[in-house]
Amino acid sequence: RWFGRQAIPLFAQRYPQFFAAHRATRPFLLTLNSIIHPDVRKLYPGADVPDFDFDTSSPEVLVMGYRSKRKLCAFALGLMEGAADHYGEVAGFEHPRCMHRGDAACEIRISFQPQPAQA
Repeated sequence: RWFGRQAIPLFAQRYPQFFAAHRATRPFLLTLNSIIHPDVRKLYPGADVPDFDFDTSSPEVLVMGYRSKRKLCAFALGLMEGAADHYGEVAGFEHPRCMHRGDAACEIRISFQPQPAQA
């Protein structure tokens, strides 16, 4: 998880086009399957990227399904935290279903809040 969070500033520097089109974490995450991962596959043929599904029915909570044979959900959570840092937000997570606990997929519920102002 730590590694994923620390990787986002490097990704934002190297691939600014993925980040610049958004002002918040939620819309950025919603581009994973449609924009980011297809470009990753172009840059790195044969890359094994995870599959996400999204439930956007709540404006307060984004529900993400995560599937990957590598089961790197902790890394994915770190990337999400790093993205929230990038957009000046704090992400809160619930992880009620997890492939490491025998579930077919992970379910990650994410809420976003602005980062508190520093004194």
